[in-house]
Amino acid sequence: MAKTIGVPLANISQHLTMLKSRNIVNPRKDAQNVYYSLVDPRLIEACAMIRSILLDGMKSRGLVASDVDTKVMVVEE
Repeated sequence: MAKTIGVPLANISQHLTMLKSRNIVNPRKDAQNVYYSLVDPRLIEACAMIRSILLDGMKSRGLVASDVDTKVMVVEE
């Protein structure tokens, strides 16, 4: 995941710890790996809606190109 999104592993670890402590993600350990899933999958829709609203506002102020895609980006490994 770190390589895919271009963020140091330490940052991702800190963010996952925070998300876990706030009951946003569930960790599942499998040998040496830890897999995380959302506690409530509706969070994806909520984030997509917020992103769309923010992008619309930025577009109307000319801060981003009008053809920027407002679709959800899903990162999978």
